[in-house]
Amino acid sequence: MPTDLLDLTALRVYARAALERAEEAKPGPWGFEDATNPDLVTGGRDEYGAYIYITGPWDEDADKTHAFIAAARLYVPNLAASVLTLCAAYDFLKESAFVDRARADELIAERDAVKAELEQAQAEIEQLRQQNTGLRQAGDAAIEYARQHDPDNLYVE
Repeated sequence: MPTDLLDLTALRVYARAALERAEEAKPGPWGFEDATNPDLVTGGRDEYGAYIYITGPWDEDADKTHAFIAAARLYVPNLAASVLTLCAAYDFLKESAFVDRARADELIAERDAVKAELEQAQAEIEQLRQQNTGLRQAGDAAIEYARQHDPDNLYVE
């Protein structure tokens, strides 16, 4: 069993191996008969007419063990197929997230470019304000000069 549950490569290997073993096993569904032979797990007859036999100690939990083994014929392939489906869904979502991340990176780059243009425009506005302040001061000085030196000038307020 993989130590890291997100090691999808290992999970895929286990799931595929389980499916291959299920394909090689006797077809299901399996059951068990405890009345005639407590060690008998039935999976149908093979080409020789024999049942599948499970041997082991007969104790109070044998029925549960045999029921588990019989049920595994159905559950193991279904669980393995589910693992492979979930791995495929994870890969799809991971790829989608990568695409979304790439788009996010594009949008961030676009935002940074607009931000740089805005900063440049703000710097130019500040320069124009300074020039305007200088022009106003020069204009005010010219008006003051004209008032002092030519008080009859009609253009001076």
